[in-house]
Amino acid sequence: MRSLKPTRFFPLLILLLYVSSLALYGAEQRKFERVDYRKGLSQNHITVIHQDKRGFMWFGTSDGLVCYDGYDFIPFRYDPRDSTSISGNYIFSIFEDSFDKMWIRTSGGGLNCYDPDTQAFRRFYKRKQSDNSLSDNEITVLYEDRQKRLWIGTKGGGLNRFQRSERTFQTYRARSGELSGDLVSAILQDSKNRLWVGTSGDGISRAILPDSLTSEKELPLKFRQYGSSREAYLPQLSARINSLLSENKPIVSQLHPGNNISERILFKIAEP
Repeated sequence: MRSLKPTRFFPLLILLLYVSSLALYGAEQRKFERVDYRKGLSQNHITVIHQDKRGFMWFGTSDGLVCYDGYDFIPFRYDPRDSTSISGNYIFSIFEDSFDKMWIRTSGGGLNCYDPDTQAFRRFYKRKQSDNSLSDNEITVLYEDRQKRLWIGTKGGGLNRFQRSERTFQTYRARSGELSGDLVSAILQDSKNRLWVGTSGDGISRAILPDSLTSEKELPLKFRQYGSSREAYLPQLSARINSLLSENKPIVSQLHPGNNISERILFKIAEP
């Protein structure tokens, strides 16, 4: 009786057939399903996507926030009659902190905190004659450090630290000598427990953070500033602006509009 003997060809043939079947299976599985407003999205212009710790998918759009729970799309939109609704419909970013709260930047200004337990939004704004409110309604960056402190960078109000127990904010500003500039563009805590705050045009500020958690009401920080002595604008740009002004051509500074607001201001250049 002839016995079957293993050869080099037989296992190679099995391997090739296995790889081929995987390739064919993968090719069949690589199919995209189109999801748009006809399937529940409030808008087809998607600005940001986030998956929370429960597995739910969140989609920021130019016309509201949408949550997908695996079955349905649940929209969240601004309602002027509901103080627990989101403050604006154009969603810029979604950030989930260590306490399962979601922080959302919108076109309405200020900051939104979504609590999944109550399914409601809490709005935070800059309020006049209040030292403990948000220092600016234009938010640029959100960051949580290893001690679970939430830091909020703003467009013109410097740096804010959220005090969770009282739901207030402590502010660090350039005019107070703490930051190098009030337009915060980046925040990072390094491995040596130092907080780095980048600004737009005014360099970097650095401070050493304490090891305590988020319970402190006030957190005084001593910042060290790093910057460049070079001009903020390139000579070519300044020359181009001067040439346009000499020809009496209009120059405007385009601001980011809010909810259905178009706003422009005249641009002027001073000497030097």
